[in-house]
Amino acid sequence: MPLIFCATTVAHAQSVNYIDESGTVHFAESPYDVPMRYRDQVIKKKPVVLDKKQLKAAEKEFKNQQQEALRQKKIQEKNAQKLAKEKAKQQEKAKSDAELAAKKREAELAKEAAALKPKTKRSKRYRDATPPNPLEDSDTNALR
Repeated sequence: MPLIFCATTVAHAQSVNYIDESGTVHFAESPYDVPMRYRDQVIKKKPVVLDKKQLKAAEKEFKNQQQEALRQKKIQEKNAQKLAKEKAKQQEKAKSDAELAAKKREAELAKEAAALKPKTKRSKRYRDATPPNPLEDSDTNALR
């Protein structure tokens, strides 16, 4: 009786589990089958062990990063202030330009209105004078 040997490969599947927002436990074949938002429950990171020299260097780097972040924040605040000032100047200029345009238009309308008025040959002295009242003249003549 011949013996048949089958070569079988044994796959070592790493079974992992995770818990979703509703509290349900899920099982997966590998950490890569777990949705991204739950992978931090599955993948475990090795703790980092530092000696004193490395620790001081890491602390210094962290401090430098904090200072750089603070510097960047100040730059952003200054830029925001500059933009706000520029916007205010632009709004003020637009307002003054609109006022100037309104004054120009008003002057143009006044010129057009003056051109439409009939021109008289009477002098200004006669135009502005009130006409004599005939009753007043007769009364003053009667009293004399």
